[in-house]
Amino acid sequence: MENKNLQLTVSILSAGIVVSLFIFWYQNSGIRMDSPIVSVLVAIVGAIAFFLIIREILTWYWKINRVVNLLEKIEKNTAHKENQDGSH
Repeated sequence: MENKNLQLTVSILSAGIVVSLFIFWYQNSGIRMDSPIVSVLVAIVGAIAFFLIIREILTWYWKINRVVNLLEKIEKNTAHKENQDGSH
């Protein structure tokens, strides 16, 4: 459980760092928001960062990552049991 919380924290911090670096670069680059290309790029980067943060929070809240891991273990155990039954 702690590993998943750590993973969530690292993901959120990583996305925050990327957004912060982008904002720092943008503010110091001298580029003006009057350009439609810059506006679109800022919107796209912001939307991607927002999506990644929300996705991590939702998968943590609904425990989707845990469910996937459990299903993969079940599949592995089932395949292992079928191989044992077939060889005897």
